[in-house]
Amino acid sequence: MRGKAVFWEPENFHLIDESNADALHFSFALGAGEYNSLQFMLGVDSVHNVSGAQTGALDPLNDMFWTWNSGYVMAKLEGHSPQANVVNNKFEFHIGGFAGENNVLKNITLHFPAGKSLNIQEGKTSEIIIEADIDAWWQQPNDIKIAAHPVCSSPGPLAKKIADNYSKMFIVKNIVNN
Repeated sequence: MRGKAVFWEPENFHLIDESNADALHFSFALGAGEYNSLQFMLGVDSVHNVSGAQTGALDPLNDMFWTWNSGYVMAKLEGHSPQANVVNNKFEFHIGGFAGENNVLKNITLHFPAGKSLNIQEGKTSEIIIEADIDAWWQQPNDIKIAAHPVCSSPGPLAKKIADNYSKMFIVKNIVNN
């Protein structure tokens, strides 16, 4: 198929959880065509943020819903670092905010490697392999130090800086057309 092939997956959210191998991949039906990029929104749009607790990936049992702030955590990173100057050297980033100057929603476009395209044909399966560089949370465009900011758990300027950083952590490693 020549021309522009576009696919939109409406009303579908995916929760990627590094601690759960089953949550590191998902499938969806895609119309036949040749695709050369992938675009997605990292976060939960404002309509779903103000619609209260929901089901599936948006179920509060997934621990990605702020009951105190009535909204979703868009991205979460927790761990321990000798640089974190808090109890047990724990760092905790729960990035959220969907309105006005606190909006951390990120529309991300990933272009496929040179010479690669996703070629969808009926009866065949294809894969997009995406890699995420976790170091991006602390790097460009904003230099974030765990020693200075071991915790971010509310909307605001720090959450926006971290979201600006992590929105650049993804690359397409490979395309596999079977």
